[in-house]
Amino acid sequence: MYIAPVLTGMRKKRVTYRGLVYLWALAASFAAYGQSSSLSLARAIFSYHRYGGDPHRIDYLEAARLATDQLITLPDNQTNYELWNLRGDVYSAYVAILRKKSVDLQLDGWLNAYKAAEAYLKAYQLSHRAIEKEELQDKLLHLGEDLHYWAGLALYHEKPEAAYRLTVKTRAVHDLLKKEGKSFLEGDEEIHLTYLQAMAAVIMDKTEEAVPLLETLRQKSYPDPAIYTTLAQLYAEYDPHRAMQVLNTGRELFPYHPDILKATGQLYMSLGKYEQAEKALRSLHLQAPDEPDVTIALVEVLTEHYKTTGNLTLYQRAYQWLSQLLERYPDHYMGRLALARLYYHRALFLRNTNAQEARRFRQLAVAQCRSLEQENPNDVSVLRMLADLYRQEGNRTLAAEFDRRWNTVKQGGLIRKSFFTHR
Repeated sequence: MYIAPVLTGMRKKRVTYRGLVYLWALAASFAAYGQSSSLSLARAIFSYHRYGGDPHRIDYLEAARLATDQLITLPDNQTNYELWNLRGDVYSAYVAILRKKSVDLQLDGWLNAYKAAEAYLKAYQLSHRAIEKEELQDKLLHLGEDLHYWAGLALYHEKPEAAYRLTVKTRAVHDLLKKEGKSFLEGDEEIHLTYLQAMAAVIMDKTEEAVPLLETLRQKSYPDPAIYTTLAQLYAEYDPHRAMQVLNTGRELFPYHPDILKATGQLYMSLGKYEQAEKALRSLHLQAPDEPDVTIALVEVLTEHYKTTGNLTLYQRAYQWLSQLLERYPDHYMGRLALARLYYHRALFLRNTNAQEARRFRQLAVAQCRSLEQENPNDVSVLRMLADLYRQEGNRTLAAEFDRRWNTVKQGGLIRKSFFTHR
């Protein structure tokens, strides 16, 4: 009954005839004598893998894994210390084999280290003898190094789920051993584990877990600007002043780092502190005068500031920055979009004071938006501006057309053809 899935798995893995014989013996022992004899035979199969043949072949190891996987599903075995300990040994043996394989194979096999740790931790919880706990601590010491290594490998190779699960398990192993005065982490490796866990949690959108980990790193002045920009971004949604404190810490450690400066400018802008935002982004522009994204971020600040004040000088500064950018990169999409927005807001400001000039700027904005829509008919910001510009011009037909297109894209639809390309 219980052994059938195991035998099926064995056949799929093409395990040797000798391995199948062991599984038939396991089936017979389970039927005749129950779980105890089945566990003994599973242990015997694993022992043969370890001591009776080539430890880098997985015939008997796979038989032992399938046997322990099946036995562990039985309710009575959930509290079986010996089975959990054996299961940890089996998966640790896979880890030992994978250490000598390629990085790709190691990444594919990360779950073996995870399951080994899970099994040993469960066995530790069930054990009541000091000698057993001592033995498990030694096993976890060796396995902990693999868990930490694999967690970093997974994060580096953009496998966030694997990285997150491995860091959580690594932390559990570390915390258990630390209580016993032992550790597999040396020097800065413990804070590096916190870093891996924090970054993986951020990528997995586990904000509640990420924030305290990032705070720990901030308090330790961890030397990675991403800690401060990421934590500030998380705080900005509900506590922008705390976010600014985080960025201030980042600026003390990395006074001229572009990510810190850009995040500072964006946060100041969200707080309506446009002069401070412009100052931060100007500092960034001095470092990267040829970087279009920096210029566009600076223009966005000036445009937002202009929207609130109508100060012509702000418009002129923004226009000057964009003129310089588009002179060098005339086809730069985001630069052209920023110029369209600037024209749009200039037209809005002049609407009630100088209708002729307002109409001229609307036409300039429409010309930019038409070109952008031909290039990307699914840009919601372009579609929204076109609808509003045509509405201001009194063209209800085109306003309705671009409202319809905007709604289609906002609801997850796709506009396959540009409106203007086919006119």
